[in-house]
Amino acid sequence: MLDHVSIGVRDLAAARRFYDAVLEPLGYRCLSSGKAALGYGRDAGAFWVHAVERPVPADPESGLHICFTAPSRGSVDAFHAAALAAGGRDNGKPGLRPEYSPDYYAAFVIDPEGYRIEAYHGRRTREAAFTDALQAAGPAADRAKRMDLYGWLIGSWDLEVTEHLPDGSERRRPGEWHFAWVLEGRAIQDVWIVPPRGARRGSDAAAQAEYYGTTLRIYDPRIDAWHIRYFDPVIQAEVTQTGRRQGEGIIQEGTDSTGTPRRWSFSEITPESFRWRGEVSTDGGESWRVQTEFLARRRSGA
Repeated sequence: MLDHVSIGVRDLAAARRFYDAVLEPLGYRCLSSGKAALGYGRDAGAFWVHAVERPVPADPESGLHICFTAPSRGSVDAFHAAALAAGGRDNGKPGLRPEYSPDYYAAFVIDPEGYRIEAYHGRRTREAAFTDALQAAGPAADRAKRMDLYGWLIGSWDLEVTEHLPDGSERRRPGEWHFAWVLEGRAIQDVWIVPPRGARRGSDAAAQAEYYGTTLRIYDPRIDAWHIRYFDPVIQAEVTQTGRRQGEGIIQEGTDSTGTPRRWSFSEITPESFRWRGEVSTDGGESWRVQTEFLARRRSGA
């Protein structure tokens, strides 16, 4: 829900000495340093410290409280020790807080300006640690110039899905598709869901012909193309393809787990929309039948 939090201090140099020390064990560092502000985070500034004339007065009854996620219990301990050594005051020694949740391990301190801060490790931080390790802020620097074939997809898209069924009829449904940089920015992963999560019935997804799959696209500079693997555990689908530019669009060619040829393409590409088409061949690639088409529109702000 929150993108960043800012606090104001009178002595920015002292604040830097303190926060450099206490956030380092948690895996955060100062990413932006100026005369008037400091920005801390892992990949982008999420905690900002500003030099101001009238910071929020220290008041233990104000309810103002800032909690940092920690990658381990040991890092919580190190956070607490570093804070005390850097001029902070103890406000709760490291330990379990079962009144919050059974595995809620945390430590609490008060910084030199009077702000109450915490480091926490538990189930939510373990889940966040996986996401942080998987996702990347952008393409890897060593191949950024070659990542634009799919890089424009990063973000979220709403889908109008048309399925061309074997009996000649059509099924139309909405869907959602999300793309992100992963693996240090050397790959792009997506998740596509039909129908969208708010419209799913939550019973037998396979019986309802619902989809909830993911695709991993990895750029290979040796062949100047992309290795692509798609999986959908709902319908037990697996597709392996190679992706390349074709004219103004993208073509992906390969086979599914039965050896049946599958061809997927992106066309009519604009910054705000595109068309995706999935085709299958039952005669070794001599002819193709369109199975599914997506008309995708970028979500506002995504």
